[in-house]
Amino acid sequence: MTALSRPLPSSPRTFSFSPLRAGLGVALIASGALLVQAQADVRVAEAALAAPPLKFVLGEGVHVPGTDLVFYPNYSGHGLRALKVTMSCSSVLVVGPMIAMGGIMAMVRRFSPVRAVVAMGAAAATMFTINLGRIVLIAVATRQFGRDGFEVSHRVVGSGIVLAAATVAFVVAYRIVARYADVDRRSR
Repeated sequence: MTALSRPLPSSPRTFSFSPLRAGLGVALIASGALLVQAQADVRVAEAALAAPPLKFVLGEGVHVPGTDLVFYPNYSGHGLRALKVTMSCSSVLVVGPMIAMGGIMAMVRRFSPVRAVVAMGAAAATMFTINLGRIVLIAVATRQFGRDGFEVSHRVVGSGIVLAAATVAFVVAYRIVARYADVDRRSR
């Protein structure tokens, strides 16, 4: 008999719906869904957060309160004078589903539900921070190279950064959640 032909050991149910697990799980799933639903407000916040680093890096960058625009008021070159944080530029499309996935992790018996909440907070912070850096990169490339700089930094480099950031955020979350995961309940 080979190792592959052995029957799998029976295991307890995968999910637990204790009040704490169910409450935190549903709260995370709802938070992820609400974040995606409120994406316009998230974009405004991301534009507001992008203005200070742009001001530091470029010497200018003014957020128009209540909008998802960051202007360069003193830019005298050709090309774009503002950036708009669009839906495809926002990190909400990655963070929302990731937080909802954390809700499912909170209800898995193997993981601590509190650690799932902490992990999703860390993953969201990681993703938002990296995306903010991406927005600054796009602004610098646009300012230096005009429309071509925007296209390359937004579509090619920016897409790679978002994929890498999502991977890093997922790894951060999983490492936090799985750190003390109960691998073998019989060892207790």
